[in-house]
Amino acid sequence: MNRVIVANLRNLGNAYFHYNRGWRKKKIDLSKETML
Repeated sequence: MNRVIVANLRNLGNAYFHYNRGWRKKKIDLSKETML
């Protein structure tokens, strides 16, 4: 049972990390577009 919870938390962390990285990249792209 504990192992399942840990695995779920790890998956959530990975998803959150990738989402954050994608969002940061999107924000950078948007700022580049506004600068042009």
